[in-house]
Amino acid sequence: TYHELGSDLKKDNEWIVVATAHPAKFETIVEPLIGQDIPIPPELASILDKPSSMHSINACMDEFKDILNKNMH
Repeated sequence: TYHELGSDLKKDNEWIVVATAHPAKFETIVEPLIGQDIPIPPELASILDKPSSMHSINACMDEFKDILNKNMH
């Protein structure tokens, strides 16, 4: 995983992070349902204020590659 990589490898490369849906990402829905606050894991907290972007594409690997290539340069 990313956490197991050396710091030079992390620092010297650009990364795309894909994450599963942690309940803390949907606190306004989940917390009222379970009746308690959901602690935000440090890994999630560390990325919440970072810039993000969204692109709608068809379920097509070529479109996915195009978006990656356009945003990496």
